[in-house]
Amino acid sequence: CQGIGGRVRDGTAASAHARAMAAQAPVLADAAWGFAKRAGA
Repeated sequence: CQGIGGRVRDGTAASAHARAMAAQAPVLADAAWGFAKRAGA
């Protein structure tokens, strides 16, 4: 796991809201992939 999820896991996240942001990452990634597929990716 990288990025914010990795920092939450490792205990090095700077933000108090990091865990909530990390939980949103898969949702945002799925939405982004949907946009990319509709655009021809």
